Amino acid sequence: MSTRQTSGRSVGYDLRAEAWRRAGIDLETAERFRREHARLRPSARERRLQRAAEVLDPNERLRLLRGTARVYGLLHAAAPDRFIWAGFAAIAVNDGVRPAIELAAAAAEVTGRAARFSSTMHERLSRIARAAEDGVKCAFETNFAIFADLAWVHLAFAEGGIGRLRQLHREGELDATSLTGFEQIALGERLGGEAGELAVIRGNLILFRHEQYAVVTPIFAHYEHAIAFATRAGLVTIPNRRLAMHASALGRSSRWEDASSGQRGYGPFPTRWRWLVRNAWEPLVALDRRRRDHGCRVLETEVARAVAGKPEGGSAGGVSWATVHGAGLRLGRRLAALASDVGTSFALGT
Repeated sequence: MSTRQTSGRSVGYDLRAEAWRRAGIDLETAERFRREHARLRPSARERRLQRAAEVLDPNERLRLLRGTARVYGLLHAAAPDRFIWAGFAAIAVNDGVRPAIELAAAAAEVTGRAARFSSTMHERLSRIARAAEDGVKCAFETNFAIFADLAWVHLAFAEGGIGRLRQLHREGELDATSLTGFEQIALGERLGGEAGELAVIRGNLILFRHEQYAVVTPIFAHYEHAIAFATRAGLVTIPNRRLAMHASALGRSSRWEDASSGQRGYGPFPTRWRWLVRNAWEPLVALDRRRRDHGCRVLETEVARAVAGKPEGGSAGGVSWATVHGAGLRLGRRLAALASDVGTSFALGT
């Protein structure tokens, strides 16, 4: 039986539209966002700094991030035994991506202004401003792509089970790797017990790996200089304090620079994947096991906060683009100090 609707639209089309609707935009807006991404350029490769705000509306994008965190979190809350990855995605967007964008934008503004007033530090500060601004573009584009790739598939599985996904795959709407991940989740539901739990975890890990390899890696490669700078500046960390504490209790570091000494930067997939699995995914799975076995509600509490749009230690509502720059002033000063301390070794791409 075909998944094509009498309207001529496919079920996949309608599910994608529904996923975006739940995140707060329609398909037409999503397509506009894609066109905006095509106009974004890594400033490290250009003579002129291109600010994200020249191409897209940052406030609109921050609202979408809040919406995507809410969708991920609600998917997890509705089926926590199935959708482990969705819970992690909710936390990562709310506690990692949104604050990182706000601070990177502030750092770009601060260092960019400082570069105009310091002839001796102009080149170094300009490089930092370019890297920070590219980090904003990279974060917006990456998280849009992840949601576009996997959110609607979760909806399809929740509404139609594995049979719906098999049909979507036969009709060319769903990739084989995502289907394999959900096949494992469905197997786990059928098996139950310890074997079933392991199958569900394995299926969610397949989805996580697909996200990182097929979706994230090409965008990180496009913005390689920004990712390299973030690695050197020590800005790559686990995106949630409670999860970081649990990682520490397991003997895992929450900071890339502590756990990856001597390795290549965060951008290339192999080293990034090993770090993510050991220092973020495995602690998350351990928290999920505590939920299953002992009724621990740490993971549920953190996901619920992401659904509500509350930052760690703060109230809901997020930060407007107009107030972002002041919030990142200290980071901007730190980056300027880094430029002064390390000199030309901070030349991007080296």
